[in-house]
Amino acid sequence: MSRKQLTLILALQLLAVVSVGAYLMNKTGSLASPPPEPGDLPAAPASPSVIPPTQDV
Repeated sequence: MSRKQLTLILALQLLAVVSVGAYLMNKTGSLASPPPEPGDLPAAPASPSVIPPTQDV
């Protein structure tokens, strides 16, 4: 194989790895965390009445 063919193959492999990584990040939200189970609900944000008022200094 010529050097040009090897470079092309390496570039295509890198592109494939990046594409799969981007797809997984879009699908799961991040590479580290597994997708949530269907039964798990995301944590509800705290209601405004629970949050203590902030004071401007």
